[in-house]
Amino acid sequence: MRPSVTLTGLLAAALATASALAGDSALDQLKAYTEAAPQAGKTYSTPAGPPAIVNVRAGMPLREAFTLLQAGYPSTKLDTAATDLPTIGKPVLNQFSVGLSPVRSGDEWITVEVTPPPSPQVVWRVRRHLGRQKIFRGNVIESLRQKYGKESAELLGESVADDQHASALYWFYDDRWRPAKPPGHEMLFTLNECSGRFGNASWFAPNNIVRDAGQISAADWCNTAGMVLVASFGTENIVTGLTVEMYSMPFAVRSAKAELAWLAEVDKHEQERELRESKQGKPRL
Repeated sequence: MRPSVTLTGLLAAALATASALAGDSALDQLKAYTEAAPQAGKTYSTPAGPPAIVNVRAGMPLREAFTLLQAGYPSTKLDTAATDLPTIGKPVLNQFSVGLSPVRSGDEWITVEVTPPPSPQVVWRVRRHLGRQKIFRGNVIESLRQKYGKESAELLGESVADDQHASALYWFYDDRWRPAKPPGHEMLFTLNECSGRFGNASWFAPNNIVRDAGQISAADWCNTAGMVLVASFGTENIVTGLTVEMYSMPFAVRSAKAELAWLAEVDKHEQERELRESKQGKPRL
């Protein structure tokens, strides 16, 4: 685990401000923090390509992503989860993580989920949680915008909000990772349903993926345009926990469709083999 689990740049700024105001009351300090918050109309540049969480990006090959995450936490062995698939001699990796074993860390945890064979396995979802923080919300929002650009939506529950009231920021992308429009109708419901559609790391186990074939084939916003980054930090002025999640449902769905076709072919060959073997046998009368 990294020696310091903080939003380093933000914390330094917050501590510097707090030090300068050490003689003021809590109310005076909060007023000064608020005045230092991001100003309306400020512009932010949007980085090219997929957004990164601890250097891991959607679409990145499994081996590269695993190596980068392990390099970031050299003293910690990454945890892995795997799924058994037919005709493949060993379990297939579906997720790797840090900070979840033996119990979930209150300081930091990260999960990286990858797509299934037979397509090349690539990252389709990354989650990172930072806990035990004490950072002014304006600093958190400013840092997120500096890293990812101006958000597509700022929400409090189902309502559009401002910097003083939002509990989460959302960024939406097109298939080239350029800023895109959010889903139009019942946005929060759509986003929550989309994020939870493949909520289990073993979603591409044969029984699970066959069961979810209807959802996989749906031509809705989630499956065709669900390329999202969301940062959730609550409603308090001093943020104690930050969760950043990035996912590309089109990546997952394309691989899922390929797996379903492959499983159908495997099943067909297995039935043909059983039929051939049955023709070799004779009943004992």
